[in-house]
Amino acid sequence: MKKLLLLSSLAFASVANAQLTQANNAPAAGDAYSLAVTSPSVLSPGAAGPGAVWTYTSITLGTSVGYAGATYSAATYTPANVVVNTSSSESSYYESTSSFLKYYGGNIIVSSLPATITYTSGAYEAVYPMSLTTTSSSAVGGSITAMSNNGTFTGTASATADGTGTLVLPGKTYTNVIRVKLVQTYSVSSMILNGTVEQENYRYFAAGTKNPILIINTSTTNLGSLSTQTTAMVDANYIPTGINSNSLKASNVVAYPNPANNNITITAAEATNVTISDITGKTITSSKINDGKIILNTENYTNGVYFYTLFNNTTKLGVGKFTVAH
Repeated sequence: MKKLLLLSSLAFASVANAQLTQANNAPAAGDAYSLAVTSPSVLSPGAAGPGAVWTYTSITLGTSVGYAGATYSAATYTPANVVVNTSSSESSYYESTSSFLKYYGGNIIVSSLPATITYTSGAYEAVYPMSLTTTSSSAVGGSITAMSNNGTFTGTASATADGTGTLVLPGKTYTNVIRVKLVQTYSVSSMILNGTVEQENYRYFAAGTKNPILIINTSTTNLGSLSTQTTAMVDANYIPTGINSNSLKASNVVAYPNPANNNITITAAEATNVTISDITGKTITSSKINDGKIILNTENYTNGVYFYTLFNNTTKLGVGKFTVAH
């Protein structure tokens, strides 16, 4: 289940002279890439404007998720014509034209609850061609379903190419990078969710690469209580020197149920230890794993996103994430 990504889940892109077009930005059938959770998960988006230098040399790569584009022609998300499916069975729907890219909904998480959102008026994610200072905004609205309860939402969305420059990751530097900032603010009204949500999402695109190299997303919800979460994902396919990449295959790890209520079971045949941390990087607990399986009590956890780091003795195997929703 994805973290709250109303701002769309991770559009495909490459950049030529720090400019985005439908051909090098919009998702299309046959497109595919992977993104990995970063550790630490909370990263500052850095400066805006021309000539920026964004430096993130202390991150490591955790569990990765695959994304693939396909043609969409059903009526549910009309006028969407492209769907982006993930390896974790999530989907996001877009209207792609030579002039713009709009998001029309999909699977999300709102205040730690799994939900489905459908836009009757789509959210602009790009207006082509898109270069530094290009911006677009739109009113958004539609329906939302969470825990079998139906509701509505209304608000605004904007997309701005707010920076160009250099992106520095561990062992690798990207030049001619363009950053797109997406913001959505809206009000939700339903039987179980009432209040406001604000999404701020930064995506860094590099020349010659068809996917975002880095994504930083901050979600602030006030649906009964105020909560802010920041998460980050990085291109899982680049192989930098010196980075501690994930050596544990995602297919060998299972964490369930997710979202968790009172407990979560983690199975990982190679793991001997696990550490649980919250979105700020604070360690919640560290435990031994016996025979490749552990059941953790989560009844005292605050609702939200958590990360588990798996070890084989002192060797780090990888990082995964789960949600607690009581």
